[in-house]
Amino acid sequence: KKQWKSVVKAEPLIFGDFVDSKHVFYQEILDHQHLSDVLQNFLMDYNQLAKRGMELVLFLAAVQHICRIVRLLKTPLGNALLVGVGGSGRKSLAALATFVAEYELFQIEISKSYGLADWHDDLKRLLMRVGGNAKEVTFLLADTQVPRESFLEDTSSLLNNGEVPNLFNAEDKSQIMEVCTGPAHSAGRSGQAEVIAFFVEQCRRNLHLVLALSPIGEAFRRRVRMFPAIVNCCTIDWFMEWPDAALRSVADNFLHKVDLAEDVFHGTVEICVAMQKSVFALVERFHREVQRYYYVTPTSYLELINAFKEVLQSKRDEVSYNKRRYDEGLEKLLSTEEQVKTMTVELEEMRPKLKQTSEETAELMTIIERKQEEASVTQANVSKEEEACSQQAEAARVMKEECQADLDQALPALNAALDALKSLKKGDIVEVKNMKTPPEGVINVSKALCWCFDVKAKKVTAADGRTKVDDYWEPSKKSLWGDPKLQDRLLSYDKDNIPEQTMQLLRPLQDDPDFDPEVIKKASVAAFGICKWVRAMIVYD
Repeated sequence: KKQWKSVVKAEPLIFGDFVDSKHVFYQEILDHQHLSDVLQNFLMDYNQLAKRGMELVLFLAAVQHICRIVRLLKTPLGNALLVGVGGSGRKSLAALATFVAEYELFQIEISKSYGLADWHDDLKRLLMRVGGNAKEVTFLLADTQVPRESFLEDTSSLLNNGEVPNLFNAEDKSQIMEVCTGPAHSAGRSGQAEVIAFFVEQCRRNLHLVLALSPIGEAFRRRVRMFPAIVNCCTIDWFMEWPDAALRSVADNFLHKVDLAEDVFHGTVEICVAMQKSVFALVERFHREVQRYYYVTPTSYLELINAFKEVLQSKRDEVSYNKRRYDEGLEKLLSTEEQVKTMTVELEEMRPKLKQTSEETAELMTIIERKQEEASVTQANVSKEEEACSQQAEAARVMKEECQADLDQALPALNAALDALKSLKKGDIVEVKNMKTPPEGVINVSKALCWCFDVKAKKVTAADGRTKVDDYWEPSKKSLWGDPKLQDRLLSYDKDNIPEQTMQLLRPLQDDPDFDPEVIKKASVAAFGICKWVRAMIVYD
């Protein structure tokens, strides 16, 4: 008999065909460190190509699992059942093993609305890829992606027969015939039934199912009893508790970025490992005493490390903040001390000036007291003047109110007169101009217009033939009624600066019954509007 150590040169035993690219055959791998480096390079390549990268710590146990999964995937009709608690790295290692085997990875994406129809659509796409396109594909299905037991029933059918009953309709089968007829003929198959059978064989040959299930609870036992193909058609890979070396590797990987001294770093790693192992011991004790098993997942260990990093960073921030406050306070104290010394010297130098300033201040206070007495007298005088000003302001306010009342009375008349002027037509004014013997009302309006625009009257012989009288008709006819811009002159008339002499002539017209607008209106429409305007000027003034 041979001794074990003489046959096995490196433990644990690990075999693979992907370490040496020049010798691609299944062989024992003796250099475990080189194997880890090769897988690390595969992981780097995967992260560069994948949409979502993976941050994995490839300790020896993880390397063993990857090699096992790669061997299972490359085995004909090879399928794997990965049994382990959540967070143990089943899906991540399966994805990396698929990349190492140079297969395609297929996974379903579960959402709230994901149902049986979506599941069947995904299965159709998967089977068309492996059966129709002859692609080697790994179908990774985790227990968190199985909301219905019918999913596992279809998976069991794939494991047993390579197909799902009643999955493809007539249209799908026609597509399968189009894709697989050529390869089936090459393999000596003809007819629809043989082509479909060829498609199923391709599916079984190229599809590799990897199920990641958790042993916790009743669900795993029930599913194994209901669907025995999960066990019968799969090779089981158990993901057990991480060994001490794995715990140290994970802690080392996640803590090496933290700024710690060498001895503190190694001590922290050992403490993390010891804490996790103590929890394992407590779980065993709990199981012995209570007959209940509490599962400690690797996720708990990662949370422990992250909690330590967060607390350490929080305390470092707190210490840095307090140190910064102390440094600032010390700097303020030193600065204040220097300022006090400087101010003491300056105070000694200023003592004579302070004494002189005090004497000058006393003299100034005497002057201020005298000025205050004078200011009191001035204030009394100002109070009297203020009272007089207040009386004048009151009188001005009363005058303003009276003026405003007069203005309120004058403005409507003025606006009405202006509206009457604007409504005049050129023909109305021409009609007045062409009058041979104008009525008395037109004569009175012409006289008022001549007064407003300072047009001189013409001296004519009176009716008795002996005296001269003022005639305003001819001058007004020539200078005013004949002016095509008469209406504009009236509208732009400077009503705020009417001479007092003109107002003395106009005021009597306000009480003249012959100068009433309604009387004038009977004589002429144009004279009526101008009459209103003249009366408005009298009221406005």
